[in-house]
Amino acid sequence: MLGPTSNSDATPLERLKVAQPALKVETQRLALDESKGQLLDVAAADASIGEIATVLRDALSAWPARATASIATDLGIAPDPLHAILQQHIVALLAETADRFEPAAGIHRRGNPGA
Repeated sequence: MLGPTSNSDATPLERLKVAQPALKVETQRLALDESKGQLLDVAAADASIGEIATVLRDALSAWPARATASIATDLGIAPDPLHAILQQHIVALLAETADRFEPAAGIHRRGNPGA
């Protein structure tokens, strides 16, 4: 007898016997990827991304104060209103960018939706 023709007709034991070699191959592939240094630790990656994001946010937040005097001189205008406008636009940019990375925006880890 050749066995069931569809996976839904198979007994749990038969399905397990079919799945076991596939799981073994996947385990070996992951071990090989790990030995090659191709896998990332999620917590370490998250921490690095957080540090980079913080540095970029801080640099953008400080930019209007650093650039206002030079831009105002080039344009021949008062620096105070220019600083307020630049600051307003930077805050809006940061808020818009942060919204793109919220879990509700559809960004999630494989196997862990919404994380």
